Amino acid sequence: MRFPAQTLLPLALPLALAAGCAAPTERREHLDELCAIDRCELARRPDGELLALAGHEALEVRFRAVTALGRMPWPEHGEPVTRRLLATLGDPASEVRAAAAFALGQRGDPEAGDRLMALASGEPDPDPTVRARAVEAASRLDRPDLHWGILETFADPAAEVRIEAAVAPHRWSAEDEDAARVDAALVAVLGVEDDPEVRWRLLFSLQRRAAGDARDAFLEYSASDHVLERLFAVKGLARLEGDPKVAGALMRAADRGDWRVAVEALRGLVAYPEEVANAKGGLENLEVLSSHVVAELYPLLAEMTVLGGGAQTDWEISEEWLAEPSIEVRCARLPMAGYASWRALDFGWLDEVDEGSPFVRAAYARLLAADLDDNPAVEILGRIAKDPHPLTAAAALESLGKHPTPRSRAILHEYLHHEDMGRRLAAIGALAEMPDASDLDPLFWAYSSADGDVSAEVQFNALRLAGEIGGEDALDLLFLGLGNPDPWVHRVAHEELAEHFPDFEIPEDAGAHGAHPSARGEFHYLGSVPDGNPWVEIVTGRGSMVFELFARETPVHVNNFLTQAGRGHYDGLTFHRVVPDFVIQGGCYRGDGNGSATWDGAPLPAELTPRKYVRGSLGMPRNEDPDSGGSQIFVTHRPTPHLDGRYTLFGQLREGFEVLDAIEIGDRILGVRPVEPLP
Repeated sequence: MRFPAQTLLPLALPLALAAGCAAPTERREHLDELCAIDRCELARRPDGELLALAGHEALEVRFRAVTALGRMPWPEHGEPVTRRLLATLGDPASEVRAAAAFALGQRGDPEAGDRLMALASGEPDPDPTVRARAVEAASRLDRPDLHWGILETFADPAAEVRIEAAVAPHRWSAEDEDAARVDAALVAVLGVEDDPEVRWRLLFSLQRRAAGDARDAFLEYSASDHVLERLFAVKGLARLEGDPKVAGALMRAADRGDWRVAVEALRGLVAYPEEVANAKGGLENLEVLSSHVVAELYPLLAEMTVLGGGAQTDWEISEEWLAEPSIEVRCARLPMAGYASWRALDFGWLDEVDEGSPFVRAAYARLLAADLDDNPAVEILGRIAKDPHPLTAAAALESLGKHPTPRSRAILHEYLHHEDMGRRLAAIGALAEMPDASDLDPLFWAYSSADGDVSAEVQFNALRLAGEIGGEDALDLLFLGLGNPDPWVHRVAHEELAEHFPDFEIPEDAGAHGAHPSARGEFHYLGSVPDGNPWVEIVTGRGSMVFELFARETPVHVNNFLTQAGRGHYDGLTFHRVVPDFVIQGGCYRGDGNGSATWDGAPLPAELTPRKYVRGSLGMPRNEDPDSGGSQIFVTHRPTPHLDGRYTLFGQLREGFEVLDAIEIGDRILGVRPVEPLP
């Protein structure tokens, strides 16, 4: 247990200076300019002053102004912002040039592509970090014509540039005309690249693209001594079509001593039950590294049971599963409890044996999404939807979307009127599986009466569904969305009208609304956090995790986290979502992933930086709206390049990795407190 810090500001008080940017002037020069930058950034509205400050004489001011410009959404704020950032690519300071390149990638304006590529390779910048940011930025643009130029940067002598070139193709569609050529190029580079940090990223991109041409490379690297090479090679094998050699490689990889690799191998082996059953030794000697591994065994065992005509395999499952303390394992074992007859189980039976766990009840509801006659499934799911826990109820409503019957639709329409916004949201998601014109009247009600911190998500999902359904009633709802004060809801209304009603003339006074109305007044990053990075300890039922928080990079998120922690917000909340070999996620006051309270009630604007997600990174969940952060947190089990630059990363685990690995769904956060930094 770490000792509490004595040097940090008291957590019981908001750390933001709410009036006048009253930070001590001796902390930084140019305080007025920096306050002006913060105001524009929080409002997501660039003005002439912000554009001018990107050329200020002070390095800190230029850097902050460029960072803020990268957070101005495109195309709402178009040519002037892009032009200013392109000009800043010639700044004398490499830090500012790198920030400008990153900012252009975040905005995604395709017009920036040629200049970025010139910076990366045509007329290469002398600083490798600037070249790396240019490659990363260009790869984010919707410009297939840039692909080959990006791949040519594998010739760069700097590893950090080649790393960005290796990650870049995972962002590109496998449907592009050059997809096969891209895959072949990545495999070729993999054969000659000698830096393992580049190689594992090449394997990451190839597995994300499900590249069949990489089969032999996946087979080779599935036996690598480098754990990340092995991990992403195994994930790549799991995405390929059936192949006996693949099955053998996955079985061997499962025994290699890292629980994350074992999890991925077992997921892949679900497609090979016969090969596993017939293999000499099979998985009998599998080292059980964690309950995550045990849980992943059960889908494979279910397939082997089906293969055997319903008879139990040598891996016999007893009724002792009911007493298993691991919720994760209980959820995984659920289909194996009387496998041939589980379809007939009544929800009352499950409630009796596991009334204390909404997670197991939700897992049962998800089982009813398939392989069950519509009538009994719909009736059972209708009863589960009445569960008092929002997580279980939402799982039942989502499963109803897999049964397109009049009865399931009637139940979902009923929940579009429910006072709980989380249940409304789940009902909209289910109806999106089977859209029908009869959904529009209750959708209108769900949209119009939405209230609370889930209301914006209910509204923009209702608009998405209305656009998909189409018709005059949908047009009425989308037109209503144009007047919504929430900028993302307003944006979705615009997008759906443009896609589904191209002849509809949007009124001139229905322009973009800008950003979320901010209650933060004169929040200023210099006055919002102590000098240096704060450290905190998250105490859980499994032990403690100690994090360093990146206060200068992500001041709004750090301020929110520390303030909410000081108020006791996290005490007793669960990790409601755990995806082994990906993330643990918790901090939702509702317990279902829809609760996201902030210190002042306004959603958190994204604070995206070039920092990469690695093992133990602390990130901010959000919905479709990039500026929708709140009080929830997630921590990554491994590097996750597909999250880089898309989700705010505001801290890093420094101590307690074994606790991160042990956290299971349903585990609780006991408290969050400040601690002294590690030496």
